[in-house]
Amino acid sequence: MKIYIKWQSEAIYVYLLAFIVISLPYSHLLSSLGIAALAACWLVSGNWPEKWVRLKRNMPALCLLTLFAVFLVSLIYTDHFLRGWWEIEKKLALLVFPLILGSLQLSDTRRIFILKAYVFSAVCSALYGVGLVYAHYLNHTAQGMQMNFAYYQWILPYLHDFLVPRWTMFAGGAALVSFWFFLRTKKWLYALLFLFLNAFIIFLASRMALVAVWGVFLAYFMVKAVQEKKLYLLVGPLLFLVISSGVLWYASPYIRSKVNNASGTSDRTYLWRAGYEAWLQSPLLGHGAGTGTVAVEEVFLARGYPVTLKSFEVHNQYLSFLLHYGLLGLGLFVAAFLTAFYGGWKKGNVLILLLLPFFYCTFFTETLLANHQGVITFALLFSLLAGSPIQHVSKY
Repeated sequence: MKIYIKWQSEAIYVYLLAFIVISLPYSHLLSSLGIAALAACWLVSGNWPEKWVRLKRNMPALCLLTLFAVFLVSLIYTDHFLRGWWEIEKKLALLVFPLILGSLQLSDTRRIFILKAYVFSAVCSALYGVGLVYAHYLNHTAQGMQMNFAYYQWILPYLHDFLVPRWTMFAGGAALVSFWFFLRTKKWLYALLFLFLNAFIIFLASRMALVAVWGVFLAYFMVKAVQEKKLYLLVGPLLFLVISSGVLWYASPYIRSKVNNASGTSDRTYLWRAGYEAWLQSPLLGHGAGTGTVAVEEVFLARGYPVTLKSFEVHNQYLSFLLHYGLLGLGLFVAAFLTAFYGGWKKGNVLILLLLPFFYCTFFTETLLANHQGVITFALLFSLLAGSPIQHVSKY
């Protein structure tokens, strides 16, 4: 009876996690309700001694939990308490997922189910987004006011409650999960999903996401070639990247113009300068939750930088942590990465070794943990995979 009850409770966790990742691109309310239900199930399930034993052995999860404690402490010295609470609320996933998944022991079969739900959600949201844009295009064509291609790429984030950084993170992570499934199962469906999700990122013209996904893709084969002393393993990936880059460069004037004109980069340069100066005002503990962006705005205006921005997020996750939580917050964030990466390397956890560099590369140009979707995606995948590798995949 106890075994049956335990199996049933694990099944509830798995279905709730799958519900969260499937609803995440479409509804913040639904995904939040899923997280609340997940937390409620964890609280009523009891078995605290066993949970504590598992949690204290999971160093990556403990790093994230300590980081969240730093977020809470920063409310003591922030100048904008209510805004700080709002920032903490957005980062609740960094408490919930490490605490719950770090204290559970989900089987490989169940974790694979969640990952498949994640890939399915990313593919569906990509198709939905492209469908929205195509409908917009048909509407303009019918009215005789067709715009150029660049317009239809940029219009995507504004047709619904989506932002490009959220989608590129969600789709980029799913692309690498599909690539990992292909490596383990040799099923070409996963290779096609990998290519499709890459095509969607290209459609969004997100340069850093492309660099991150393709960089991790190439790095995998470089390590494999060195380990097995088979340099020919690099030929295929290199040819793929060269041909894809060439086709992309010559076939898409939009992306070429973004690279040549550095669209968006000049604003980021001003934000990074202002963010660095604001951080120097309180380097150890930062300005506190909710106050960092205010400090950036003050420096930005004091220096007379051109104001063409809707917000003063610094578009760099590391600098954002420095601003809000100082060297202590950034140190814990980096420690979470290092412990998870070292553990993944030691245990042969290929999937976490693929995903971590992707996330931490995209953090250089986006504050992806400043919105609910970004925090949930990162915290869920990190907590699900950092503890132990998935061993048995081939039959899936």
